[in-house]
Amino acid sequence: MSPLTTSYFFCWGVFDSAVGKEKETLGTVAIDLCRAVGTEPSLVRLFEHMQASRMGLYVYEGVVGSHVILRELITEVRHRCLSPAGYMGNPGEIWFVRVLPDPFESLQMGYTVAFNTPYVIGTYNKGFGPADPREWEAFLDRTIPKTGIGDAGNAYAHLLKYGLSRNYWSEYVLEAYVNHRHDMIMLAGFPDVPSSRPHARGNKL
Repeated sequence: MSPLTTSYFFCWGVFDSAVGKEKETLGTVAIDLCRAVGTEPSLVRLFEHMQASRMGLYVYEGVVGSHVILRELITEVRHRCLSPAGYMGNPGEIWFVRVLPDPFESLQMGYTVAFNTPYVIGTYNKGFGPADPREWEAFLDRTIPKTGIGDAGNAYAHLLKYGLSRNYWSEYVLEAYVNHRHDMIMLAGFPDVPSSRPHARGNKL
């Protein structure tokens, strides 16, 4: 079974797989079409929020009630998230997941949604262990400048949505795959260090 879950691949294919200078996607085309034919504004707003969404790297900070608390690297924004896959996390984890913005702010629900099945990033050395957030901050420090975008926040958002190449994050997920359960997928290693990824060329799990 491919570690690219249906939820991950659908969002990438519709909202992130962009072409042209304007970064046009199937999502932007659908939004333009809906506006042209006078679709219900709340549905267009939902599409717009999905289009604006992206994957992110989050430090897991525990559970409050039925929600998980995720703190994003670089932005340091904390999110209270529903995890539809059912996975509630463990201390010290880093999640690679798409956290959706609240499409209807006026309802003030107080939480958002970790939309895709969580990818939990760790290390692998004769067993799966927790990742060090400082090492992922170092990865971002050396990778963000490669986007050519001066503002660190905008560069981070661009990197996590589009990568440095078309299949940047999809290839990372495939090569970093360690194992999975019904509610989460385990990954190990860094996108820019082939020897750290279990299934990079020449590596064996």
